Amino acid sequence: MKEKQAHGRLFLRYRDHGDLEAFGQILQDFEGPLYAYMMRFLRNPSEAEDALQEVWLKAIRRADSYRDRGQFSSWIYRIAHNHCLDVIRRNGRVVELDTDTEQSQPGCWPSASEEMAKSPFENLEERELVEYLEKAVATLSPAMREVFILRTTADLSFREISEVLECPIGTVLGRMHLAVQKIRKQFEEMGLTPPDGENATTGVIENAS
Repeated sequence: MKEKQAHGRLFLRYRDHGDLEAFGQILQDFEGPLYAYMMRFLRNPSEAEDALQEVWLKAIRRADSYRDRGQFSSWIYRIAHNHCLDVIRRNGRVVELDTDTEQSQPGCWPSASEEMAKSPFENLEERELVEYLEKAVATLSPAMREVFILRTTADLSFREISEVLECPIGTVLGRMHLAVQKIRKQFEEMGLTPPDGENATTGVIENAS
């Protein structure tokens, strides 16, 4: 949390005092993860590179709207997310929404949390498994895919993802749960057993409400 609060302070130093060094630090910390997120979202290197530049320009233009509450990550990723949706719409692709998670009952969340706590997908290192994972992620609906990518590529908390997507945290958890289930099913259908990974979600889920 201290690191995320520091990014907000750095942005304010740039906005209010013209501190280019502070902005340079933000670029260094976010440019790689932002590009990776948009690349996985848009699946086109040229579009992702152009989108990255546009996102920073939009952030600069909207600097006066930023209010530092230790949420710079969710603020910049919300700009990136909305820009990606604009790119997709301009290119004539369809932006779909899931409806199954909206109607899920609260009673399903304990099992969903347990399932996500066992997620093996955050630290895959073997190239072959990464390729299988990419193929599995590509089969997800856009709504589930964006949650999965924000969690695993952008490393945002579920609370931050909720802010980026401007939807209830229960919906975010539901989409992540279904994404993990569907990806696991893809692995099983390919005759593969997903490898165990470090648990990086339990604490976030426990503190999400």
